[in-house]
Amino acid sequence: MASKSSSMIDEILSCPICLNVLDAPKILQCLHRFCTKCLEDTLRTRAPLAGSFQCPICRQNTDLPPDGVAGIRNDFVMAAILENHKLEQELTQKKKERSCSSCDEIKLSEAFCADCGGLLCKECYQPHKTMKSLRNHVNVIPLVADLQSGNVANYVDKFTSIHKAPKCDQHADQILYFNCMTCSTLICPVCAPVSHKSHDIEEVATSFANILKQLEELCNISSEGDKKLRKLLQTVNELHTQIETEAERCFDEIRSDTSKAET
Repeated sequence: MASKSSSMIDEILSCPICLNVLDAPKILQCLHRFCTKCLEDTLRTRAPLAGSFQCPICRQNTDLPPDGVAGIRNDFVMAAILENHKLEQELTQKKKERSCSSCDEIKLSEAFCADCGGLLCKECYQPHKTMKSLRNHVNVIPLVADLQSGNVANYVDKFTSIHKAPKCDQHADQILYFNCMTCSTLICPVCAPVSHKSHDIEEVATSFANILKQLEELCNISSEGDKKLRKLLQTVNELHTQIETEAERCFDEIRSDTSKAET
């Protein structure tokens, strides 16, 4: 049973083209996912027509942005799941020496820092306790005891990218702070004045608030519409009952008149 579950997870996390674990996953309008490079290679051999291309799996058309595969929506959720899966596999190897995300040396891990983006060796973990510039790294946890016991599941979910603001593909250190409504995409403060000049732009928080307000308004409209429909349905049912009653009365009169005429 466990092997079937593992096989299913591997299949979900794999690219249907290269059959390897998804790398920089892109999601199409049909919701199929592929590696960025696999899509780029596919489009080189299959020239897209009229600004769209067919999904290699289901053949449904997906719009191709002006900047090609780079403009297709990144699958942030799948990227976080992949990161989660990779980290969990990494941490379950109890005494393995790993690359420190800070100094890049291969050493035993002492802690995990989400702000640094990975595992820390003892030498790099200590400055997080003392250096003023590193004290704002609040997502730091010691791992020695847990790595030895194998109890890492509670930490994996907390420190993967699904809990972090997504970063820009073009400027890796920049958070996607703005929503370009002209292009229907999230952009960073560096992209905004360069690639999206004169576009209709607002902060993501503002867009979220506006979208939430629109959803609430739509829910209210839907609720009012539902009430009206229910009222109309009740009226129709009442009319239907009246028509049936009147029809039955007419039939009774006809049967009565016919009976009298026969006698």
